[in-house]
Amino acid sequence: MLNTLCNKLGISNYDSLIPGGRYHNFKDFIGFPNVGREYLENKPLPPMHCADFDGYANQFDAIRAQDILLHFPYHTFDHITELVRQASFDPKVIGIKINVYRVAKDSRLMNSLIDAVHNGKNDHRRCRATSTV
Repeated sequence: MLNTLCNKLGISNYDSLIPGGRYHNFKDFIGFPNVGREYLENKPLPPMHCADFDGYANQFDAIRAQDILLHFPYHTFDHITELVRQASFDPKVIGIKINVYRVAKDSRLMNSLIDAVHNGKNDHRRCRATSTV
């Protein structure tokens, strides 16, 4: 059946539709333009603000008051960047541990981590494994 479909559709072994084909980088398909059927296109949703942070002086107070669950990409990433920014200047924070996979060229997150280093965070002479944030 697969051979019949490939023959009828003119698909060869070099096309990416056959498993094991030579092209596997499908992220290139994300930028395809709309070809005229706008009703078929999902419009991007604006990021949501999490109201659980409202009414608190800082992110730490909000987290201390209750558990907060963020869903990405639906919630704005500003909550995380603000938390790291506040942690980089908070004297009670002695270390910041975070996994960073990719960042923008002018990343607020990386700027906050650089500020944290300048403010003495992750100084191994002061850090204890049980008290890092």
